[in-house]
Amino acid sequence: MYADRVTDLMQRATDETNRRRAVQQSYNEMYDITPQTIIKAHGDAATQGEVNGRSPAIIAEPAPFYATGDILAELDELESAMRAPPPRH
Repeated sequence: MYADRVTDLMQRATDETNRRRAVQQSYNEMYDITPQTIIKAHGDAATQGEVNGRSPAIIAEPAPFYATGDILAELDELESAMRAPPPRH
């Protein structure tokens, strides 16, 4: 962000971003996860909006989280989900 001064709202947004980053880093360390950049070949079907001839929206799983209007409760729920062990395949 660029501004002449940091407003309370800007500071809260920055603090929340840093808190979420710390939660993600802790999760990654707990499960020995090393984040990696996704590398796709040029012309990959996924970059063309289809996978095996189907729209990604059709094959994607529904989101496990829906907004209820209580942002603090939603953040707590998301943080709990992030801290849960990854599913085994």
